[in-house]
Amino acid sequence: LLTYYATKLIASYQVPFDVPLVLDFAPDMRALVFSLVVAFLTGMIFGLAPALQITKPDLNTTLKGDSLASASTRSRLRSTFVVAQVAGSALLLVGAGLFARGLARARSVDLGFEPAGLHALSSELGLQGNYTDAEAAYLYGAITERASALPQVESAGLIDAPPVTLGGTSTRYAVVGREPVDEEDRLITETARISAGLLETMRMPVVQGRAFTQADRENTPLIAIVNEHFAQREWPGETALGKRVQLHSAEEPALEIVGVVRNARYRSLSEEQRSMVYVPYEQHKTTDMVVVVRVRPGAEDIAPAMRHIVYDIEPNLLVDANTSYENFMGIAMLPSRAAAIVTAVFGILGLGMASLGLYGILAYMVGQRTREIGIRMALGAEERTVRGMVLGDGAKLAGIGLTIGFVIALAVTRLLRGLLHGLSPTDPVTFGGIALILTAVALIASYIPARRATRTDPIEALRVE
Repeated sequence: LLTYYATKLIASYQVPFDVPLVLDFAPDMRALVFSLVVAFLTGMIFGLAPALQITKPDLNTTLKGDSLASASTRSRLRSTFVVAQVAGSALLLVGAGLFARGLARARSVDLGFEPAGLHALSSELGLQGNYTDAEAAYLYGAITERASALPQVESAGLIDAPPVTLGGTSTRYAVVGREPVDEEDRLITETARISAGLLETMRMPVVQGRAFTQADRENTPLIAIVNEHFAQREWPGETALGKRVQLHSAEEPALEIVGVVRNARYRSLSEEQRSMVYVPYEQHKTTDMVVVVRVRPGAEDIAPAMRHIVYDIEPNLLVDANTSYENFMGIAMLPSRAAAIVTAVFGILGLGMASLGLYGILAYMVGQRTREIGIRMALGAEERTVRGMVLGDGAKLAGIGLTIGFVIALAVTRLLRGLLHGLSPTDPVTFGGIALILTAVALIASYIPARRATRTDPIEALRVE
């Protein structure tokens, strides 16, 4: 029943695109049978050890009442299971905490552009029919022109590799005038085709030179704009303006650098700085571009107006994204969000199992130590002393599990650096918070057995023994 409703909740999630996407997580008979078989085998296997132990008792030891050694062995085994549960839940909860804090931190990452106020419309013509580059250029140009004329739009532009959407294009390059190198030894840079007005629309400031204009078209000198990282890597202490580069191979024509733009994030929020080369779309046409418009502050949602423009120009055109740029970037956040949800769910389940296990073993230990507790209380032990003894046992088990879980987490979380958006994988706030949560849960789980121990009647305890 829980699975049925949980999967319906998961299926209700919608990615931020206009393409209809149906997620069917409904469990079928195969999943049900598999789960029943696993549950049955688990019960049989883990019930077999104590069952065999019961069928082969040591009568001599039992009659003598000297069963402390075997009881101690069983107690250590149970304690080991509890420690393992605490360690596992600590590991998962640390991961969930790091992902959650990383997602919160992502909002403050300097992207190198301003996504707030941007709207993206994507329609990959190359996947929809036999559009030529010229036909695609006409359609994109018409859409951009009509969008720019909307009263709620400040500016508009085109780009084939929108930043921070998990996509991108990279290629090898060479600097003209330097000693030629083999193709495989060339350095790699990100590349993007952009139209005039795109940098202004995305508010990517040009720090040297100029941006592209409408005059940068076919049959004009081939030009390019690079980012600061590219310029500093290739010409430290010099200006990049006027220098020339070749993209792809030595057979390609050289491009003159006319501008340097500020560094930005291109593929993900947590990436290291990358080199980038922008080329004019009109000089390097393609069928797959994204229309990006900047909406005036306070303007209403322009998605319906953009959809109307597209269908008015080309009724059969499929729009696969028509949303705010912040939603458009959401695809880049999906891995971190999915990881945060999964680890949080399993971490909470593990925490619940660990607390139940801790309660169970402490309650059992209190029952086994009834005589000892009775003697202690008969000799004048106070309730707080007995309560502290039981709570101490619980705290010891939880502490050992917590330590083991944190040691494993310190080794494992380093592999998650790329999903944490700049947050340290050893973030002390996360580790400290999880330690407090697990300690509190362990004390709560230990309190009921501890309270029961303080209510032991010494006379009854000794009489039972």
